[in-house]
This record gives sequence, C-alpha cells and structure tokens, in this order.
Amino acid sequence: MSLIKAHHNYRKAVLPHLEALLSSGEFNVILRPHPRERLDFYHSWMAKLDDRQKKLIRIDADTNITSL
Repeated sequence: MSLIKAHHNYRKAVLPHLEALLSSGEFNVILRPHPRERLDFYHSWMAKLDDRQKKLIRIDADTNITSL
C-alpha cells in the first residue's frame, strides 16, 4: 500500500472515533492536521455535524506541534 493511500485510509478511519468523542458531549476536540494537509476534507466532514457537535470541535492548522 502506498503512503498516500494509507494516509487517506487513516483519515477516513479516524472520523468514527472523532464522532464518538463528540457524541459523548464530554470532550472538546482540537484537530491539528499536518501543515501541508488540505483542510477541505475536515471542513466538509465538520459541516455535516450537528450544531452541538460543531461547538465541541475546531481546527488549529497554525500551531506548530513540535513545541507541544
């Protein structure tokens, strides 16, 4: 399997886990994608969430995670 295909498979596989976190209502989720990753995949997915879930998630594409 190519690295690109593996990456796309992972993105699809992680969404149900994120949805479970959001559905619980107990967690705030901050997505920090790779700096060169296109955000439209996540924006499209987030647009389908209900209003309560949308309040619990945000994308932080600007923070450099190496300092975390």
